[in-house]
Amino acid sequence: MPGSSNISHRLNELIDRREQRDGTRLTNIALVAQLGERGHRISKPYLSQLRTGKRREPSQQLLAALSELFEVSADYFTHGDAAPVLADAALVDHLHDPVLRRLLDTAVGLSAESLNDLNQLAEKFRDADRLPTAKQTATW
Repeated sequence: MPGSSNISHRLNELIDRREQRDGTRLTNIALVAQLGERGHRISKPYLSQLRTGKRREPSQQLLAALSELFEVSADYFTHGDAAPVLADAALVDHLHDPVLRRLLDTAVGLSAESLNDLNQLAEKFRDADRLPTAKQTATW
């Protein structure tokens, strides 16, 4: 498999990003359980071997399950950061909404502090509308 030597690095990178985003540790046990919930069974020792680089050629089915779980394209494991992130694609789709486009245009150029205030205000509106807290999905 092309790029198989990078599987462990890229898998660990995705796990690190998830942990930073969610603020909680994603253990191998939890990851095995999440894959199982998606219909892909994997053993904890095998996952550990993938993460340490002892195993380097996971099945295409496992790569597809990991891609879905971490919201990255299937090419992520072979092409890394150059592969588009599915979550970013979803954000781009939202830009077809003219109201969101206007909000983005208005926000361009604001200071980091003002952007933070705008995000906090938007979260308050989401809470008032009984929407779930927005998660950071864009990769920057």
